[in-house]
Amino acid sequence: MITVVGAGPVGLVTALLAARAGMDVQVLEQRRKLPIDKACGEGLMPGGVEILRDLNVDIDQDGCSPFVGVRWIDELSVAEGRFPAGPGLGLRRVHLHRGLWEAARREGVPVHLGARVTGLSPEGVLCSEGLFSSRWILAADGLHSGLRKLGGLSLGPGPRPRFGLRRHYAVSPWTDFVEVHWAPGVEAYVTPVGPRRVGVAFLWSGEKAHFDQLLERFPRLQRRLEGAPVDSQDLGAGPLHQRVSSVVSGRLALVGDAAGYLDALTGEGLSLGFQQAASLVRAIQAGDLRFYVQEHAELVRLPLTMMHLLLFAARNPPLRARLIRSLSSRPDTFGRLLALNDGASLSSLGLGRVLSLGAGMVVWGALLQPQPRAEPVLEPRRVGDPVAGQVERPGLRQPRRQRVRAGLTDLVVGQQQRGERARGERDGAVVGHAVPAQVQRVQLPRRDPARARVTQRVAVQDERGQRWRAPAQ
Repeated sequence: MITVVGAGPVGLVTALLAARAGMDVQVLEQRRKLPIDKACGEGLMPGGVEILRDLNVDIDQDGCSPFVGVRWIDELSVAEGRFPAGPGLGLRRVHLHRGLWEAARREGVPVHLGARVTGLSPEGVLCSEGLFSSRWILAADGLHSGLRKLGGLSLGPGPRPRFGLRRHYAVSPWTDFVEVHWAPGVEAYVTPVGPRRVGVAFLWSGEKAHFDQLLERFPRLQRRLEGAPVDSQDLGAGPLHQRVSSVVSGRLALVGDAAGYLDALTGEGLSLGFQQAASLVRAIQAGDLRFYVQEHAELVRLPLTMMHLLLFAARNPPLRARLIRSLSSRPDTFGRLLALNDGASLSSLGLGRVLSLGAGMVVWGALLQPQPRAEPVLEPRRVGDPVAGQVERPGLRQPRRQRVRAGLTDLVVGQQQRGERARGERDGAVVGHAVPAQVQRVQLPRRDPARARVTQRVAVQDERGQRWRAPAQ
């Protein structure tokens, strides 16, 4: 007997795959009512769509809409990538859950609602409904998995907390792409989830925020949604990064978000969870969960690498701008990068595309760098003219530092105007223009031989104009 804890999409797919393989399976769910709504990007990659098709899961057409790829949008450019393996599917979470639940009922999979797990025993799972005997225990109870903690596999949240927030609008989708809008510290995901509905989800770092506050950071998206009726309750999730020590402990195995989670930035969460479920069922058929440990590591290797790179780019806006600008002229490379998150091999990307993308980022990095401001042309300075940066305050005596600075400047300028000092490398330059930094030493006369001592001042002229300092005594 297999006991699946959690009747979410990944838990139900795991139970359906096990039932199709001829195994006895049961599902425990602590909630008392299905379907379950949840904060989710609601985009299913082509690989996940294929698994639903194989399981004969029917989705209400009013709650889904196909999309052909992903579009990235920032302040400067737009990049589009199409899936090489066919379209993905944007689908309302409750419609997906309802379709999976009906498929489980058709397969005869028992789902026990209101069964809250309280512990593990050698015989099976302890819950509020009693003891459920089982040989294999599969934890599919989500991001903040209670069974993961009971099994001693949780390492807690990651060091950089990120949060998600989702809302739906009753408006016809304006594109057949999933749009990702980028702004400093936050990303907005727009997914078509029906013929007259779009889902908008935000991912951000830092403190918790309200949906409308985050929407204000995307003026273009805000204008497009202006006046559209809100079609759902705002739901949030986080912190997103959850770490695990392992995905297997004895007879207990973790699958889906319960098996560790980094971020929703790349949008392959559901598809990756379905692939993990298929791998776990194969390992149970072989009678050894170590096969699942190995396959799980292979499944998440490329998606996690891509996610770490994108999170780094999200924290570095100049790098993110280079990436999007470079991908905007390489749609085929963008599409193959998307396929890596859906199970494609790294060899499908090709070394040539990687080198081309890197070269494009270098070129755009040079073009997008801010140009230095031109230095103002300064007129020749005469003795008695105010020093650059000096504040004129009529009726008030200037501070001592400014008076000394002006006096020292007059001495040096006077010497230059009288021709008492050779210009050397500065031949042809005029005092006040930007020239390479040079040092001139000026000997000041004694004012009061009885009290004062000779003070040496250094005049330094660099690209910022005249500034003066006294050498260390």
